[in-house]
Parts: sequence; C-alpha cells; structure tokens
Amino acid sequence: MDAIARVVQEASRFGAAILGIPAIDTMKHVEEGVIRRTLSREMIVHAQTPQVFRHELLCRAYEKARADSFVGTDEASLVEHLGEEVRVVMGSERNIKITKPSDLDLARLIMAAS
Repeated sequence: MDAIARVVQEASRFGAAILGIPAIDTMKHVEEGVIRRTLSREMIVHAQTPQVFRHELLCRAYEKARADSFVGTDEASLVEHLGEEVRVVMGSERNIKITKPSDLDLARLIMAAS
C-alpha cells in the first residue's frame, strides 16, 4: 500500500495522521546561539505531507488557533494545540518538500531515477 493510502487510512481510523520519517541528524535545542541540550533522535521525526484530518477536527483546530492567536507551523500543530493526537505513518525520503528552486532540481533527479 502506498504512503498516501496508508496515511488516509490512519486518519480515517484515528482522526488525524501525517507522514513522517525518522531523524538521522543529531538535533540540538538552541537558544540565542547557544546549544541548550541535545534532543533524542529516537523521538524526532521529520513531518511530511500529506497531512490528513477529519474535516470537523481540522475546522475546530483552525477556530481554536484563531481564538487563541496561536500560529502553528502546519495543520498538525493546530490539531496538537487542540490537545488531540496526530498519528505518524512512515513516509519516504523521496517525499521531499519543495520550497525553494534547488528543491526542484532534487525532485527532477528523484523522478528521473524512478
């Protein structure tokens, strides 16, 4: 079953799910340019898309975020802010985020190799 089908299935069962891959880099918590602590890689995932939610849950999340002046970094953070669980389904390193022009070059390489 492909990743999109798996994340949709998980969200239909539990209400909220995202794709994610385990962190392989060492993660540091930094404040004002100083490392405050090293985070456990075993507890860190890189969030991916798609992120899938039951419609009513996502609407409630946006309403609460607006009421609380909460600014999340993605829809999952809005649902987390509600106090709801968001499930993580194993994604793929090939599922890259395209936000800058150099990401398109990487996407082209991945597509050519497929």
